[in-house]
Amino acid sequence: MRCAHAWVNMVTVYVAPVPAQIAPEWLLRLSDAELARADRFVRLPDRLSYLMAHVLLQFALDAYCAGQACWRYDADRYGKPYLVSPRKDIHFNLSHTTGYVAVALSRRGPVGVDVESDARAEALRDMDAAWLSPQEIAALAALPPKDQDTQRVAWWVAKEALIKAVGLGLRISLPSVVLGANPVQPAHLPDAFTQPHDAWQVSVKALAGYRIGVAAPFGVSSARAVTWLSTDLSPGSTPILMFTQQ
Repeated sequence: MRCAHAWVNMVTVYVAPVPAQIAPEWLLRLSDAELARADRFVRLPDRLSYLMAHVLLQFALDAYCAGQACWRYDADRYGKPYLVSPRKDIHFNLSHTTGYVAVALSRRGPVGVDVESDARAEALRDMDAAWLSPQEIAALAALPPKDQDTQRVAWWVAKEALIKAVGLGLRISLPSVVLGANPVQPAHLPDAFTQPHDAWQVSVKALAGYRIGVAAPFGVSSARAVTWLSTDLSPGSTPILMFTQQ
């Protein structure tokens, strides 16, 4: 099975809104562990978002590698997922929030993705000191009030994508990940990232009331190359045929 994007330093991000119902045949592609984990979500919207993120992962891998397979993965001791079959050379990450899901794939190296509703800005506003650096707080204060919440959500998904890419989660202090405002790119990263900050690149996209951040270590001399694709996950649709460029 040959991957369609094996020829370039590229991250491909697949995104989809969460439908009100899940096609039963799609659930057959998930593992028993995924289904059991979904059952632990108390709220139906959370359960649907989790399931659809994992369904999207199956379809995204099919599209990326131009062939359907039973994709299975495991997680390392820090909880970062990795493929175990039928191949192991594709890095991936997935994210879900109420109403929207995203999957990022790369053959170049580790990748992280995060999706969040623009409405998250209100909650973020009340805890700036807990996740923003002093430099970012100063940059935020210099922005017009109408732009501050947009900047908050963009920084949030970018930081989440970065720490998910490196795979250490909350072991990394968010204020230690320092981002510029325009563009949203790393200005300082802690030692856990192992590479200088300018080796990492971030892309943030606004889509249908959500912000999606993706991060990967493309290398100091590499141009950013992110492809954004979307699909419809409503029952009766055919996702492999319906991925479209965003």
